Amino acid sequence: MKEDLTREQFAAIELAKKKGMLIARDCPGIVDNYRAGMTLRGIAEEYGFSEAYGVNERIASRAVAYALHELIPEDELVVLAAEHYKASGLKLFEDGRGIHALTPEQRREICRRGGQIGGQKIQEEGLGIFSMTPEELLEACRRAGRAAHEKGVGIHSLTPEQRAEAGRMGGLVGGRRTYEEGLGVHSLTPEQKAEAGRMGSIAAGFTPWSDEERDCFISLCHDPDYQYASGRHEGQPDYRRISAELRASFGTRRSLNSLRVLQGKLKRASEAEDI
Repeated sequence: MKEDLTREQFAAIELAKKKGMLIARDCPGIVDNYRAGMTLRGIAEEYGFSEAYGVNERIASRAVAYALHELIPEDELVVLAAEHYKASGLKLFEDGRGIHALTPEQRREICRRGGQIGGQKIQEEGLGIFSMTPEELLEACRRAGRAAHEKGVGIHSLTPEQRAEAGRMGGLVGGRRTYEEGLGVHSLTPEQKAEAGRMGSIAAGFTPWSDEERDCFISLCHDPDYQYASGRHEGQPDYRRISAELRASFGTRRSLNSLRVLQGKLKRASEAEDI
C-alpha cells in the first residue's frame, strides 16, 4: 500500500500516527468525549490539537482517530463508530441533505438502476457471490447467520412468540397483498428500510459507509492529488490512493471495486437531480 502513496501523503499519515500517540498519552480524556458523541473534528477543535501539535485541522482530526484506536478496545470502538454513523445519518436526515434531499421516487429509481447495472456487471465479471463456489456461498451464509445470532439482530432479536406471529402473518398474507395493504417491509418508511439494510450489512460482516466517510470519498475523487496525473486514466480518480486515505482516516478497508461502484451510484444520483 505504501508504494501507492505519494511522499507527501505517506508523510502526512505518519505524522498523524505520531501525533495520535502523543494525544493518547497527553489527553486520554478524549475517550469520554467520543463516547459522548463528539466527532473527531469536534474533539480536535475542542482541545485545540491543531495549534498544540503544530498540524493542520485535517491531520489533527486523523490524529484523534489514531489516538482513539490506542485508547479504546477494538470491539467497543466498532460499536461506537456505528453509533456515530447513525447520529451523522440522522443529522443529514434532519437537515434534508445528501440522499435525504431526494424524493422517495428518485431514491427508488436510483436504487433500481444501480442494482440492475451493478448486479449485471458483478455477474459478468464473476465478482462477489458470483466468484464463490456453491460450497463457499453456503459457508458465507452460515457465517452471516451465526453473526446475526451472536449479536441478537434480525430474527434473532425476536422472542419465540414474536417469531411465531411473524411466520403466521407471512403465511396469511401473500406478496401482492402485503404490498397493497402496506404490511411488512411495505409498512416501513424509506429511512427505516435504509436502516434495516444497514443493520443487515453489519450483521453480515460489512462496514456501512458513514456520511463523513462518504463526503471524504467524494472530496478525494475531485482532488487532483488523488487522480491519475497521466496515462489513459488521466484526470480519473486513483482508487488505490483513495482507499489508502480512507483506511488511514476511518480505519475501513474499502475494495477498489466497492469504490468504483459507489462512484457510479453517486454519478447516477447527480444525473438524476439534473433531469
